[in-house]
Amino acid sequence: MTWRDPIVVAVAVGLLLVIAVAVSRTGRRVAATGWVVVKRLTAAVVALLGGRPTPAPVVVRRSFEDLGPTYIKLGQLIASSQGLFPEAYCTEFRKCLDRCLLYTSRCV
Repeated sequence: MTWRDPIVVAVAVGLLLVIAVAVSRTGRRVAATGWVVVKRLTAAVVALLGGRPTPAPVVVRRSFEDLGPTYIKLGQLIASSQGLFPEAYCTEFRKCLDRCLLYTSRCV
C-alpha cells in the first residue's frame, strides 16, 4: 500500500476530517468558555473599582449559569458536597438546585 492507493488516501482524508471537526468543536467550546470567564471577571473588576465588590462564589455561580446546563449540573454537585468545597461556595451554589436559568431543548 502506498499513498497513491485510493483506499489509503480515502482513509487519510477521513481521519483528517474527523480531526478537523473535533478541533473546531473543541475550539468553539474553549472560545465560548473563555468569553464567559472574561465577561464575568471584567464585571467583577468593574464592580470592585466602583466600590461594590462581588464575592467570588457569586461570580463563579453566575459564570456556571452562563456556560449552560452541564456547568449548572456541576454547580448542583458543588452545592451538595459540603465536605469537599468551602461553605461559601456550597451556600451560593444551592441557588442552582431550584432557581436556575431555563434552557430550551435546542441549547441542551
